Amino acid sequence: MLTLAAVLLVIAVLINLINVVGRYLFHMPLEWAEEIMIFLITGLVFLGIPVVAWRMQHISMDALVGLLPPRLARCLKIVLALLAIIICVYVAIVGLPVVQLMSQFGQVSESAHIPLAFIHALIPFGFALSALFILVRLAAAITTWEWKDGSR
Repeated sequence: MLTLAAVLLVIAVLINLINVVGRYLFHMPLEWAEEIMIFLITGLVFLGIPVVAWRMQHISMDALVGLLPPRLARCLKIVLALLAIIICVYVAIVGLPVVQLMSQFGQVSESAHIPLAFIHALIPFGFALSALFILVRLAAAITTWEWKDGSR
């Protein structure tokens, strides 16, 4: 997943470079470049979210957790992981009807003519995969009584 996100970033940078050279040296910009770069960055973000979830590197209030006794800190981490799962599942569920509508209407992007359902599908996919990864990491943390950072 991380490799795919990196490839998307490299492709976006190359398209931007080609577009800049085409625009300023040859006065021939790529009409579809901006749109494709936006789609690639969108893919990068929503395919990157599950990687962050798997590594448990999302933004958190570690200062508060560090002040709590170990047992209470562990309970708070479990509650926060469950809350993250609920939010991810909710976003994935709410996003699916949008993808279905885009697919039914057959909407495509203006200049690149890419089906918008494909682009919009990245959102529920990324959040659903994140929920799954958080759930797996939570289950592993509960069964081993340890978190990624080694705290109990």
